[in-house]
Amino acid sequence: MKTEKSVLPYRWALILFCAAVAGTCLYTVNRGYDPLARYPYADETQRETILAYMDQEDIDYLINQQLQPGVFMEFLTLPEFDVHNALWYRQAMDTQNEDPEVVVHFINRYRDVLPLKDLETLLRHYSYAQLADWYEQPHEDVTLIPDPTQMFAMSGAHASVWTYIPADLTRQGNVYLKPEAATSLTEMLEEYHRVMDEDKVEAETGYLRFDEAQSLYLDVNNDLLVYPAGQNEQQLGWTAALTGHAAWMSAMKTLLSDPAFTGTPVEAARNVYDGLSEQEQERIQWLQDNAWRYGFIIRWPETGQESTGHVWQPFMIRYVGQEKARDLHAADRTLEESQ
Repeated sequence: MKTEKSVLPYRWALILFCAAVAGTCLYTVNRGYDPLARYPYADETQRETILAYMDQEDIDYLINQQLQPGVFMEFLTLPEFDVHNALWYRQAMDTQNEDPEVVVHFINRYRDVLPLKDLETLLRHYSYAQLADWYEQPHEDVTLIPDPTQMFAMSGAHASVWTYIPADLTRQGNVYLKPEAATSLTEMLEEYHRVMDEDKVEAETGYLRFDEAQSLYLDVNNDLLVYPAGQNEQQLGWTAALTGHAAWMSAMKTLLSDPAFTGTPVEAARNVYDGLSEQEQERIQWLQDNAWRYGFIIRWPETGQESTGHVWQPFMIRYVGQEKARDLHAADRTLEESQ
């Protein structure tokens, strides 16, 4: 027992010495530890900035995702920077150049509703302000069309182009349309004038701005006749209303608002048609028989309400190209039925 007691202090001294050595080694190792040792992409200046603005959790994410400096360095020093959104920042900036603070704020606020796969497409056709306005509005059962430039894009009851403005409109008479639509419409109206005893038809309206579509909707106030702004197809630039359309709409609005009329919108449209002059009815027939030859369809045909959700409007035409128009005419199908 005496021997053990005499040895005990030495044992404690050895333990303390080992602990001191271990602590010193650990301190030395920690002082020399490089958090970016597994990140070979940054130069010395970038490494210093990363270490100054990222905590260990962010650095771990950076390393695990192998995000290269070109992805995030432009945004790193901003107060709202979030490394988890770095790919969104980069995609947004590369698609539509803007102040980095605007990009970071926009992505941080709307990332949850902005799939990365759709971000480039959206920012090629809408500004940051347009998208922000859209996401701040309640849009029940209505989605934003990512690419409204597609010829067969369809806004309507459940799809919107919001405040999108086509970049390549051209003038046709007193209206504006997509170039292909404008050229074909000119050819069609010239042919109509030639074969129909000099009866002249023109485009009453073509492309509509958001505010014009909004005014039209508020005036009519009937989704079966006019879709709300953003959902109105004339904002796309492929659709035109021809001579007779305004009178048709006025007659429909009057009839549907008359308490004495108890029929359906379909019956109202037939009543309005029956009240047209013989020349106007011949005009409708000619369009139904020949518009497809020039790449147009009757956008809201008499028998199409079930598929289009829109009441008959015989003077409203939509350019879809000659091949598509021919196929739809031959099959007696609406654009919705072909999608």
